[in-house]
Amino acid sequence: MKANKAPVEAVGSDRVTPELWWLSGIMALGGFASLLDATIINVAIGPLAKVFDSDLATVQWVVTGYLLAITAAIPMSGWATARFGAKQTVIFSQVVFLLGSLLSGLAWSAPTLIIFRVIQGIGGGLAVPVGQALLAQAAGPKRLGRLMSIVTIPALFAPLIGPSLGGVLIDHLSWRWIFFINIPFCVVTIALVLAKVKNVVAPSAGARLDLTGLVLLLPGLALLVYGLSEA
Repeated sequence: MKANKAPVEAVGSDRVTPELWWLSGIMALGGFASLLDATIINVAIGPLAKVFDSDLATVQWVVTGYLLAITAAIPMSGWATARFGAKQTVIFSQVVFLLGSLLSGLAWSAPTLIIFRVIQGIGGGLAVPVGQALLAQAAGPKRLGRLMSIVTIPALFAPLIGPSLGGVLIDHLSWRWIFFINIPFCVVTIALVLAKVKNVVAPSAGARLDLTGLVLLLPGLALLVYGLSEA
């Protein structure tokens, strides 16, 4: 596969091209839904416990499972980007997140919702770091600061509107819509990535996954996040 490399003079320049503005906007949109979903669910714990006739401790795993899946997916993002390409990994993350959102909205019990939220978390955990890596590769050090200010907007904005939006959706539609609302974001992001994004660095079949490090890292991260969520 040929690398889609930006010209050296473009990477070293401090001029932000229209292509880079497009890329930063697409990556911001791609990360918005996964960050929104971290808080939009908080107001639904009580209603979900009633709907599924389950205790709060069980339903709380809908939140905890999502956070643990994100934590587990993030360390994989660097290897996946190098092995399969940033563009392909972004598309994969959006497809997985879309699938997890659709299945979560169709869940018929607390255990199935927890499982589907884990799937959703895997996609969400890959979306943000891979998108930032792709933007860093395309922008270069001189332009990265300005463009990252756009990408970080969802990180500031999404958690603020999540609980309020979740309450509106539950009151006026259904708890299922706190998951279905992600679908348009994912579809638009996938379409834009396919149409306008290229790999700056070519994928490499020689990229190796540090299995030993991964096996040692993931349980520790998962236990840390679980402990903090319980505290």
